[in-house]
Amino acid sequence: MPDAQAWFETLALIESLRRKGAVIMVAIVAAALSAVPAAANPTDEVRAAILRLEHLSSYRMTAMGHGRSYPMDVDRNGNVRVFYGQVEIVCVGPTRFVRTPGSNWRRLADTPEKVVSTVNFVVSRLLTAQQQALGLQGFSAADLGTRTIDRESLRVYRRTIGTTYSDLLYVGLDGVVRRITGPGETETDVLAFSSFNAISAIRAPLDEPVH
Repeated sequence: MPDAQAWFETLALIESLRRKGAVIMVAIVAAALSAVPAAANPTDEVRAAILRLEHLSSYRMTAMGHGRSYPMDVDRNGNVRVFYGQVEIVCVGPTRFVRTPGSNWRRLADTPEKVVSTVNFVVSRLLTAQQQALGLQGFSAADLGTRTIDRESLRVYRRTIGTTYSDLLYVGLDGVVRRITGPGETETDVLAFSSFNAISAIRAPLDEPVH
């Protein structure tokens, strides 16, 4: 709280302005004299941003690197749809389905071994990247200020995990993670998050027609 001398000086200022006919809001003046609250802990802010993302009904995570991008839709049940070039993959619980150009949907177990290996590798990489990026424990964060990406103002945090790894998280004004960038030369160097609450529930697709 402001001290007595400051408070009396404020009252004198208000009275002086009132006599001069100025319009002033006492609440604003009082708030200005109050102690400024300390900024929230950046680590807690990052953890909250990740939790907000996970509480959405759905979102899209796009892994980008080496000039390629791999979108993965995620719904609140943990089901995913992956777009790998012209191949579409759906994972509902433990069961995986795949559709290649001009073909019907098939259970992955019913496809050639080469397709099984490729699909499992891609899905595993994306799910691992998601789990690592959205981990809630064992990190600290520092607030780096704001940056504008694609015309959106984002808060940037450096997240440090252990003593050797760090990445950058970009958080929107709504408090939801938009982007995570990390070190290294892998296809998951950049993870972009979009289509919040805009994706229908992901279901087993065997009855869907060929496109």
